[in-house]
Amino acid sequence: MNRQSCSQFLSTFLLLLAQTVLAGLRDEPDVVFASQFAVADARSAAHAGGGAALLQSTSAVVLNPAFPNAYHKYTQSGSFVTGLSYGRGVLFEDHILQGITSWSSGEDGTLAGGYRFLQKSVDDYQHEVLFNYSSKVFEKNMNHGAVDFGMNLRYARTFWSFSDLDSLPVVTTQWQTGGDTTMMHPDVNDGDFRDHRVVIDVGFYQPYLAERLDFGLTFHNLLGYVWRTIRPYTKSIYHESDSTITVEGETFPYETSDTLRYVDEYTSQEGWLNGAYRSMTVGVAFRTTIVGGKVGLIIPADLGLFGLFDQDIPAKFHIRTGAEASIGEALRLRFGYAYAPSTLSLSELADQDASINKHVITGGAGLRVDPLSVDLYVGSTTFGLSIQVIM
Repeated sequence: MNRQSCSQFLSTFLLLLAQTVLAGLRDEPDVVFASQFAVADARSAAHAGGGAALLQSTSAVVLNPAFPNAYHKYTQSGSFVTGLSYGRGVLFEDHILQGITSWSSGEDGTLAGGYRFLQKSVDDYQHEVLFNYSSKVFEKNMNHGAVDFGMNLRYARTFWSFSDLDSLPVVTTQWQTGGDTTMMHPDVNDGDFRDHRVVIDVGFYQPYLAERLDFGLTFHNLLGYVWRTIRPYTKSIYHESDSTITVEGETFPYETSDTLRYVDEYTSQEGWLNGAYRSMTVGVAFRTTIVGGKVGLIIPADLGLFGLFDQDIPAKFHIRTGAEASIGEALRLRFGYAYAPSTLSLSELADQDASINKHVITGGAGLRVDPLSVDLYVGSTTFGLSIQVIM
């Protein structure tokens, strides 16, 4: 391979590298993960985002898609349950708004639908529409409760901005000095993308897996397709000098260079959601009573797993747990602890040595007076409120 071919190969490789970096938006928090972590339901948020096996209302459908049917069935609630939530998260620090309604038809299952609005700033926000179907798939027996299955179909439209773009490589090859790579400061300072995606989540819930123990399982982002327009994109500018050199009868440019530049225009990308986004949450919830049976106690514990569906992603985990004390029929007090991410990027997830988890402590309370319930949660930088009405 002659020197010109080597230069072209190297520049092409660097171009692909730069495009990959830009497509991944460097180390920006990934909106696919971010919306998954932004659970607006106040009960689960008070448990630091956990509770995949803690039977919850329609508002927690993102946590476990099997909850709506199970909630209607086991709580013997009315035909309709509506939950409204407002909060602020670590990434979506301006607003998290959510409204979800479920309708149970009895043995045929439960339908749910809703809308979420997540906002970080004026230029960074997401609209999400959710449809859910859940039903019973296995009957209960003497030792175990019935198994409920649920599926979420989510459509999300995201607008996101980013800044401080990386420097781009310049490859210069001279016949006498060989190849030389330098980095050039970008001539574009910021960019943004507009993302449309359709994603499917699947969940299972079973009470009485064992005595006093309930079980939940959720596959997040199991399948999805993404359409994206992004600005800027990278372009290679190849240059050959006017001077040449002849070696053994073959003429070469004396100097060649390949410069990557940001083009401040939109380009389109689309394809199936990367397998690295797929994750799994396994949860249990232990139920007992304390204080001579006067106080009910539930301890949920979730284990989240990344990297199971992509061989290029190292396996990583996170945990979320807490406790809920029921005092009488109306009052609930909650505590939560998590060693888990609140934001996440693909580069962090792909890094074998990077730690994605942080320590999180939350708390909250709930008040139930049929047909209305109100729940509150607080954290070091988060808070929120949920209202549920049963009809």
